[in-house]
Amino acid sequence: MNNHISYPVNVSVYYYRNWWVLKIEVSWDDDIFLFPAKPTKRQIRKFKRNTIKWLKQGLIEMNNRGLDGS
Repeated sequence: MNNHISYPVNVSVYYYRNWWVLKIEVSWDDDIFLFPAKPTKRQIRKFKRNTIKWLKQGLIEMNNRGLDGS
């Protein structure tokens, strides 16, 4: 059985009130990070990768809790 489900990930960067905002959206979650300077492509990839890793870990933990009945 394949438990792999993919969700679209949208990333946007914009300037708002003296801050650069990095917004990472997955269907059920929005994460916002503030930067004093415009984030580099490397920083954007790093935050996107870490956000996806964190969300996947949360889904795995929720599934495991549901299976053992706790």
